[in-house]
Amino acid sequence: MKILILFLIGLFFYNKDLVSMSILESINIWYKNLFPSIFPVLILCDLIVSFNVFEFLIKSGGNIFQKLFKINKYGLLVFIVSLLCGTPSNMSLAYNLYKKNLLNEDDINKLIPLCLFFNPIFVINFTNIKVYAILFISTIITGLLFRGKNNNIIEIELNSNNEFDLNKSIEKGIHILLNILGTISIFMLLSNIIIIKKPIVSCILGGFFELTTGLYKTNIFFKGNNYLYLLILSFGGISIFTQIKGILKDIRINYYHIVIQRLVVFIISVLICILT
Repeated sequence: MKILILFLIGLFFYNKDLVSMSILESINIWYKNLFPSIFPVLILCDLIVSFNVFEFLIKSGGNIFQKLFKINKYGLLVFIVSLLCGTPSNMSLAYNLYKKNLLNEDDINKLIPLCLFFNPIFVINFTNIKVYAILFISTIITGLLFRGKNNNIIEIELNSNNEFDLNKSIEKGIHILLNILGTISIFMLLSNIIIIKKPIVSCILGGFFELTTGLYKTNIFFKGNNYLYLLILSFGGISIFTQIKGILKDIRINYYHIVIQRLVVFIISVLICILT
């Protein structure tokens, strides 16, 4: 990462126009597509967490979740937040549960591919509801296929009755969104450095670096192409995993396991798309 930053600083002095263009393009995508779809949901998630619902969710569905996916029952909370807020916001909750010894490292490594969802409003705005539904079904099927062995049951009471502080919620939401903007800018710059004439390769490469960039380019050249949408959304891009690693800083992440699972998610998604 240090080498990457030094490279980008050198590029700034070599080609200021390319850097400026990439940053402005990132800001344009961020404030038009990301901020209005993600920020309200982040506030909503904090509001939901403030209510005493987590204990009820664990008691009513935690054991079912554990039996289905062989992940500790507290992973259900991360899964639910994933559907509302998406990744990487959900990993903040996962890390907090890990610090409270409610989840272990193995749980986290199972949760990352199972909970690799993105803000539903964001996904639907860029693609369509069919793509989101297919990815959801494919992810659940893959999670069942790769559930492995059962983890140890942790019986610790979770204190879920937290007061909602609007100012703190706004501050946290802005921090997450600015982090997203920074990573989008860096990886969009990387994708713009490599000049590719073939649009489809440009879309895939953009998605490899950064999810939003890939979807943005796909909508320019191949709007409505569900297979390209599914490919980009199945893996998420290096940018997402950089953000995940930043949140789960002291957890050993099994990237091989995650990539294999997400590859299976993509294959199942394509099959469902063909059949429907």
